[in-house]
Amino acid sequence: MSKVLTKEIAEELIADGDLHDLDTFTSIDGDAAESLGKFERPCPYGVFPYGALKLNGLTELSDAAAESLSKYKGSLFLDGLTELSDAVAESLSKYKGQQLWLRGLTELSGSAAESLRKCKGKPIWFPRINRLSDAAVESLSKYKGPLYLRNLTELSDAGADFLSKHKGILALDELTTLSDAAAESLGKHQGDLELSGLTELSDAAAESLGKHQGYLKLSGLTELSDAAAESLGKHQGDLWLNGLTELSDAAAKSLSKVKGDLYLCSLIKLRDEAAESFSKHTGDLYLSGLKRNEGKLVLRGLPEMSDVAAEILSEHKGRIDGGFPGALSEKLG
Repeated sequence: MSKVLTKEIAEELIADGDLHDLDTFTSIDGDAAESLGKFERPCPYGVFPYGALKLNGLTELSDAAAESLSKYKGSLFLDGLTELSDAVAESLSKYKGQQLWLRGLTELSGSAAESLRKCKGKPIWFPRINRLSDAAVESLSKYKGPLYLRNLTELSDAGADFLSKHKGILALDELTTLSDAAAESLGKHQGDLELSGLTELSDAAAESLGKHQGYLKLSGLTELSDAAAESLGKHQGDLWLNGLTELSDAAAKSLSKVKGDLYLCSLIKLRDEAAESFSKHTGDLYLSGLKRNEGKLVLRGLPEMSDVAAEILSEHKGRIDGGFPGALSEKLG
């Protein structure tokens, strides 16, 4: 059933200081939007000076209403919108508040993307969009802030080239494959890069991504060749490979050279040579919770370890945390 938020209702709620149940309204008239857009609602806690205006029940929005709401200084939630006309997107591009949330969008035109990338509200999330035209990707790549395209399942080589020019956090966690050309482009991206949807990585792609600077998440990989590990070992920044359950000694030696923190939290076995290689890693090291070599060492979830590996790790300088079988506890002293 449609429930309209009118000016009278809006002003009554504003007078009462009660704007908590606006999600129940499915549409809003222009006058109500104008009143809400002007409303300054101080937030008594948190890092933002203004509170949130949640209108997640809206399934449509007029150009005039969007224009008025864009003046709101706090966080603006419009998660009920599944599509956005170019005109409404142009109006929302004027929003300069804390954060603009449009998590219900399932599609976005190139023109709408061009408008939204000008928006000052950060970050920008599109968690339900699984496909974008190259024109839309090109526009969004110019966005100055974190760009979350977590549900994007396809990315052309041209699109990857556009995104390589984006600066900041770039999340593409639903991509399951990446061409070598696309990997070469994304390796040039400046900022943190999330690609944990990838289930395989060619040696050529690994070589390109190994040149990336910033944290790199590849936790969807369950296998890694020695050649790929050698390339990723040259990475400068934190590296996440939490999907790997085993590593060859050669791969461990390569990855130990990563200039940053190294996450390998799914490893279930640690061979002697691998343990020796990881003991030389200079950043924070997580092996099923393994923490930095010069700090606390956490071995929760590591069920197997040889005597030699235990002897090497027993030389660790710092406290060794428990949570592992008694036999291991005795080995590590």
